[in-house]
Amino acid sequence: MNSESIISVTTITDNKNKVDDLVTIINRNVIDVTALPILKYGYRTRKASWKELVQIINIEKDIDKLSRSQLDQYNYEVFRYYMKKQYLSTVDYLLISKFNFSSIPVRINKTDDDDGEGVGPEEEENTTDNHDDDSSSSSSSNNENNFKLRAGSTATDSSILLVPNDFPYYVEDNVVHYVLWKYNNSNANNNIPTSITEKEINDAQRILERNPAINATEILYWSNPPHLKSIPEIDHVHFLCQT
Repeated sequence: MNSESIISVTTITDNKNKVDDLVTIINRNVIDVTALPILKYGYRTRKASWKELVQIINIEKDIDKLSRSQLDQYNYEVFRYYMKKQYLSTVDYLLISKFNFSSIPVRINKTDDDDGEGVGPEEEENTTDNHDDDSSSSSSSNNENNFKLRAGSTATDSSILLVPNDFPYYVEDNVVHYVLWKYNNSNANNNIPTSITEKEINDAQRILERNPAINATEILYWSNPPHLKSIPEIDHVHFLCQT
């Protein structure tokens, strides 16, 4: 087995945002723009150049300076709004959409101000993997009937994936953003993320360098500090590639 075979890779051929189609978005005007998160350095109004990215990540090491544009953040918040209505948690969504876990519809306790966190005692017997069904109709139907999806089972105990970031930072068009995710079932009940090793980071860099769809000439990588980790339950490392 060569060093690259331990990492499952998804590639992209352009720099456009990829939004996973496992989430059904009905109305893009559900989020008040004035309610967007307040960032330490504000939202970017100009795409970050590679030189700026090197300065931020390698020299200043001030990851708070990496951000999206206000429009990109808005699209991300809309996505999260509907994702939370269709999945029990962000972790469940990630395990189903990225790690190929089966999906199980779970009945929820519907309240007037339901935010999707309340879980009822009753579950459906159907454990069909959501990847095999029409994702839009499946998600909509579950939501309408007070169901949400939780991650079921997977064929592997441990997985590590290198995939494009669906909502990358506001960077110049010759920069692509990837994320290396690592999950181990044995730690799931303890909520302890399985740490990504230095070897796995090096393997991911080699894959990005050798992938002809990317042609990375330079690579920056970092792990977000705790206050910026969107999903602390699953360890992940960010990669920016100059193409």
